Amino acid sequence: MTMMEQDRAVLSRFDSVWARVMPGPSAPETSGRDEAKLLRMMIDQTAASAGVLTALAQRERCRAAKLQTLACARKRMVLQLQGAYYLVTGERHAPGASCAVRHESAACLRCLWHTSRNLAAHARIAAADTDEPLLQTLCAELAALLEDQQPALEQLVCAVLG
Repeated sequence: MTMMEQDRAVLSRFDSVWARVMPGPSAPETSGRDEAKLLRMMIDQTAASAGVLTALAQRERCRAAKLQTLACARKRMVLQLQGAYYLVTGERHAPGASCAVRHESAACLRCLWHTSRNLAAHARIAAADTDEPLLQTLCAELAALLEDQQPALEQLVCAVLG
């Protein structure tokens, strides 16, 4: 059986990931403090935006399906980011308390839209700055997810306003 190049690359990084998760006496010191901080921020912001979308879905019944779809995609990404955080640090990180949903849906969606754009930009920068393939992939996937959801958020704002 022949391994694909991507599988070889993943397996070649296995030792460094394993050393981070299960450090032994000969394990090198990890220099992933910046990566861990970045992952914590991404976990917290993505989880908070998923919470906002879920709360909006409960209030905006006519748009609930679309909002739940967006929230579910972000919740899946939170789980992937939490897994990466564990691999990098060997510790678990639960998302912080999510922000409260505002009373006005359009203002809340606008805030979410801006936060998503900023987080997507940070994720793109992080993907370019890190040399860890796992983080490059996750950051690129997070940025793509947030960028793909931008038109849907824009449509929801227009629907709520109109």
